[in-house]
Amino acid sequence: MVDFFFVGESTYLEINKAEYYFESSSKERRFYVKGTPTVFKGQALRIIDFQVDSPLVIGKTLYQVDSKDSVGSIVFYPSQKYALNKEEDSYSKIADNIGMRKVTLSPGRYFYCTGEITIRSKVGNGFFFEISS
Repeated sequence: MVDFFFVGESTYLEINKAEYYFESSSKERRFYVKGTPTVFKGQALRIIDFQVDSPLVIGKTLYQVDSKDSVGSIVFYPSQKYALNKEEDSYSKIADNIGMRKVTLSPGRYFYCTGEITIRSKVGNGFFFEISS
């Protein structure tokens, strides 16, 4: 079981678990988040990644969630293009299987995906949170 926490100057909150799913049309596959976000204040976020079965910390991505609970889509037509709302972060290796991601986020909703969203993804898990102003 994986848990995810936000740690701030005077805050320690467990982040709600959520899952993503998709809806498809002939032109795209759009991914949505289902769950209730944990709400907190603060924009600087540090995420500790730990992977027990591999020395690499992979397949964990932070996405911004839009007002329709979507993290974006994979467009099929006219060419296959990933249009996902991925947030860029900086990654520091702490040990062989531990790393820390740092990101500064604007107010909004975010989904920290613990897998990878690809053309073959159907459903998956992660953590859903909202940063308030």
